[in-house]
Amino acid sequence: MVKKMAFLQRLESKINHMTKADFAKKIGVHVSTISLWRDDKLPKGETLKRISKEFGISVDWLLTGGGEPYLTDQTGREGVSVLSSTLKEVSGRGFQSSASHQASIAQSIEMLMKIMGSNNQKLIRAIVSNLDAFSEAVDQKDRLVALEEKVDTLMADVSRLQDENKDLRIRLNRMKAVHENPSTAPGPKGEAI
Repeated sequence: MVKKMAFLQRLESKINHMTKADFAKKIGVHVSTISLWRDDKLPKGETLKRISKEFGISVDWLLTGGGEPYLTDQTGREGVSVLSSTLKEVSGRGFQSSASHQASIAQSIEMLMKIMGSNNQKLIRAIVSNLDAFSEAVDQKDRLVALEEKVDTLMADVSRLQDENKDLRIRLNRMKAVHENPSTAPGPKGEAI
């Protein structure tokens, strides 16, 4: 039988760098569902699968504490399945990289997993804080690019409107001239009367 608090302690030890809201969103449950796990309920099988897939954590370890906490491949390297799925996800987003770049990414992810698994709260907070800052910098760059595109569109619109305004002023000046001096009005063939 699974001891519920031991389950929660094991889970929290691997995801303690996330808020409950972020964790709930990541695995597709409501925050209140996580609170139920404190009482007398355990996650459903599908939820356990999502936790395992998203975080590379062994369901067996979560439920019983037995075995290794992280999923492994045949060689025993921690987090290989998470690493592979992360690299596939990054590649699927149009991110092109060389094999050496992917190896650097893989090494970085393995280092992050090691740090996160250490339960050293100062290191975890520092890593998460830096990752948040880097992510925000990327988001700001993306927003800046989007704003630059909007500025270009607006500048083109301003230029078009200035041309239209110029044409309308010419037409208005012609109409004023005709109004002030009807003899200068064009005839049926565009000639003055």
